[in-house]
Amino acid sequence: MKNAFCDGERIELEGTQIAETMSYVYLGRSLNMENDLKEELGRRRRAAWAAFGPLREATDQLTDHELRAHLFDSTVLPALCYAAETWSDTAATLKSLRTVHRALERCLLRYNRRTHCKPDFALPV
Repeated sequence: MKNAFCDGERIELEGTQIAETMSYVYLGRSLNMENDLKEELGRRRRAAWAAFGPLREATDQLTDHELRAHLFDSTVLPALCYAAETWSDTAATLKSLRTVHRALERCLLRYNRRTHCKPDFALPV
């Protein structure tokens, strides 16, 4: 990964050429020179769904709504919002996060959009 101030086409370290990459993951965050968040938002979306997968079976058996919400808030939301404080707050970023958050909540509440079944409770956004 190079910026506009890098001279030459090759980067060498002790005689070994370093491979060029367009983006890489550092400390769990996808970085690129254009500071494009599409790839990072996709990674966060996949991480949130991966965190919700094992939780789904456990929450389906729980009847206590507060405990279900607490499990969701303590496991899924950190996976979704990891490093979000470093992102620029654009309308597109917020819309993407809201969309994923609502989809995860619908699964948690067993809310079906086709039949328009209303949930017993709603989590604060």
